[in-house]
Amino acid sequence: MQYIDQIMSWGLEGPDPGHHIFWLKGPTGVGKSAISQSCAEVFTAQNKLAAAFFFSCPNQRDNPQCLFTSIAYQWASKHKAYTKILKSTIHDDPTIVSKELHHQFHHLFISPLQELAAKGKDISECVIIIDGLDECAGMAAQQTIVQIVAESI
Repeated sequence: MQYIDQIMSWGLEGPDPGHHIFWLKGPTGVGKSAISQSCAEVFTAQNKLAAAFFFSCPNQRDNPQCLFTSIAYQWASKHKAYTKILKSTIHDDPTIVSKELHHQFHHLFISPLQELAAKGKDISECVIIIDGLDECAGMAAQQTIVQIVAESI
């Protein structure tokens, strides 16, 4: 319960400057996924959850190519302004879902968020949960995802 309260405070009150990522880590089987799921439910109820992605080997949800496209889809379902830009992005390049992760991240998130900011529409006050990164197929993909996210903040 301590972690849930801490995460909820971080997500609902806004992170301290320089603390845009809340990294919950611990050994396998200690309940990190249950905590993430509980937080996702509360953030959803508070209208703060942009998206959640839960990697899971046993459930064949370990493909890194699905991460950013899934998050983009979920986020678009909640924000019309983002949806419009995302539709245009996919129309211009339908193969974006198969492009390398850096390319996906830039064109699905960085460019659209910059465009929205230029129009005075900020949708950055929301939470994205990524759980089970250690179950993502391939150590190189895991490292790439961490690098991409870290470089974006």
